[in-house]
Amino acid sequence: PPAYETAVEEDFDINIPPIPTEFPELEFLSKDEMKQLVDDEDIFQAFLQTKVTNIQEFLQSNLEGTYQSAKNNLEQESELLALHTEATNLHQLLTKKGTVFATLTERQELLTERPDKRLVVRKLMVAKKEIDDESEDMASSYVNGDLTDVDINEFIRTYTEKRILYHIRNAKIERLRVG
Repeated sequence: PPAYETAVEEDFDINIPPIPTEFPELEFLSKDEMKQLVDDEDIFQAFLQTKVTNIQEFLQSNLEGTYQSAKNNLEQESELLALHTEATNLHQLLTKKGTVFATLTERQELLTERPDKRLVVRKLMVAKKEIDDESEDMASSYVNGDLTDVDINEFIRTYTEKRILYHIRNAKIERLRVG
């Protein structure tokens, strides 16, 4: 850590008065005058008062600066809290969007990867069987007379669509098995 003097000078910009190493007003005093200054309490207090006044002025200036800084900080508290709340909300939103992005990326990878041929053939076989059963049930119902309220043209159209779909699925299965 930096020395106290360095920290005070650099970080806080406080003008601390220098500690005097000499007292010019005492240099020209005779030995008797010096003895009188030390022995006479009133004279000594008057001399010290000039030095203490400088320190008191410094302390008062420092106190006023501290008060003003504290006042400015308190005035900005609501703005700081609002910014903190906004930053927290944005962080939560970013986290949610990151999760959604990861999920969508994973889904995209699943959708864009080449499907397993055997799985596709199995699904096509199940779908082919279902449409074959539907068309056979429809034909049996018509032959047995269960579809008396259905128009013959409608029956032919629906039955033909189902059989075409059956043959398309069958052709795809054959193509996948060969390729």
